[in-house]
Amino acid sequence: MLEIKSVNLKRSAVDTLVVPVCEDQDIHDDPTVTSLVDAAKALEEFNGKKGERLTLFAPADTRIARVVFFGLGNTANLTGETLRSVAGKAVQHGITVACPV
Repeated sequence: MLEIKSVNLKRSAVDTLVVPVCEDQDIHDDPTVTSLVDAAKALEEFNGKKGERLTLFAPADTRIARVVFFGLGNTANLTGETLRSVAGKAVQHGITVACPV
C-alpha cells in the first residue's frame, strides 16, 4: 500500500524515500534530496535516464533506511503521466513515499 507523508528529512526517520530524478536538470529544492541525487549520479550505473532505478541503503548523515531513485529522462519530456508512472512503480514495490517539506 502506498502512503504519502510530508516529512522534515533532517528530523524524521524514514523507511524509504522515493526520489524522481531527471538526467539533465535537478528538479529538487531540498538540500538533503539534492545531496542524495548527487550521490546517486556519482555512481556509474545511474544517470536519471528514463526507466533507470537505483536503491541506496542508509545514506550517510541521514535517518533514511533506503532511497529509491527513479529516472525520468529529460525535463523537456517530463509529463504528469511520467510522474504517475513513478508513483505506480512505488506502489508495486510496496513503498512508503516520503515527500520532503
